[in-house]
Amino acid sequence: MKVLQISSVFPVEDNPIDNPYVKNFSEKIIARDSSIKIDIIKPQAFFPSWLMTFVANKSSWKNRLKIISKKLYKDKSFKVHIFPYISIGSISFLHSLFCYFYSLKIVSFLKREALDDSDIIHAHYLFPDGILAYAIKRKLGIPYVLTLRQESRFFKNRYSRYLARKIITRAYAVSTQSFQMHEHLEKLGFNSVKLLPTGIDERFFEVREQIKTESNKIRLVSVCNLLPIKNLKSVLLAISALENKTRLEYTIYGTGPLEKELKEQANELHLSEIVVFGGAIPNGELPDILPNFDVFIQPSFKETFGLSYFEALACNLPVIITENTGAWPLIKDLGVSWKVDPYSISSITYVLNEIIENRDLVAEKAKMCLYAAKIASWENYCNYFLEKYKAAK
Repeated sequence: MKVLQISSVFPVEDNPIDNPYVKNFSEKIIARDSSIKIDIIKPQAFFPSWLMTFVANKSSWKNRLKIISKKLYKDKSFKVHIFPYISIGSISFLHSLFCYFYSLKIVSFLKREALDDSDIIHAHYLFPDGILAYAIKRKLGIPYVLTLRQESRFFKNRYSRYLARKIITRAYAVSTQSFQMHEHLEKLGFNSVKLLPTGIDERFFEVREQIKTESNKIRLVSVCNLLPIKNLKSVLLAISALENKTRLEYTIYGTGPLEKELKEQANELHLSEIVVFGGAIPNGELPDILPNFDVFIQPSFKETFGLSYFEALACNLPVIITENTGAWPLIKDLGVSWKVDPYSISSITYVLNEIIENRDLVAEKAKMCLYAAKIASWENYCNYFLEKYKAAK
């Protein structure tokens, strides 16, 4: 089976810092099914050289022209075919308009690059990836599946909304990694879009020795950028309100704008004996560190998805979570979490008190954590698309 991945975000030699998600995903697909051959089209936005005088960040745009001039990149895994298009990315209407005009050239591009015999296309964004897949489907009949991010801005003007509806409706299958995008599409009547998280690092699922030591305290942990949206101020206030707070230990890993303020708050609330700030920690170390704790807490005001909850679950930590996250609808019925109201300190305090007074409940919830974590495994993610590729062919 020949699969054509269309992704405007894909690292190449002259831009190695691009997000490697699609590259990693494609490698994992091939590792699971060696009969699949994958080619990549990378739509590359550019401005004509005569317009360079008027653009900011000229060096970045000049580098894009360099990428376009090469036309093809090869590494040990894939051939990456560069498809140039003019983009006004910050203006949704103009971006979708230019993407549409350039989509008229995609079939001749496919034939020139000998990619017109693909069995299935996987587009990774609405524009330009999705509009290119849509144009190929119309002209050559090649089916496509569509993965969306948080791209609701394209539904705010009539023209891009019209095109977006066409792209989504004609796709064989549509998924999104964004909880907010999923909600937005449901409100527009797209009820078959699947909320599907990408896989967390596979090291979280490796069998390791149980390193947790016995303690008469409940050990809470948070791992995040220290931003207002993570709502850790409320966690400190909730702990402060507990009568039995000395039966808790709370470790916060991460850095960010609120670090100084959170440390000052912990001191003002006389929590210095309870709260520890562990600083930044590489993600690769988390599989060995998280099992030292009992419960993961992150009552965010909002999360696009929240893979950190699944990383904690993979380490057998039940999670304290809010319904404003992409993780919540996927785990809410699995008995591995406590839901709190991010705007209510007393809601968080109530759950913390329940955990302190009922350690058996923590142990009971921990039994299902690994099962829940596999929702966000690469195995689950890749199997979904392998099934769709073969069914759509």
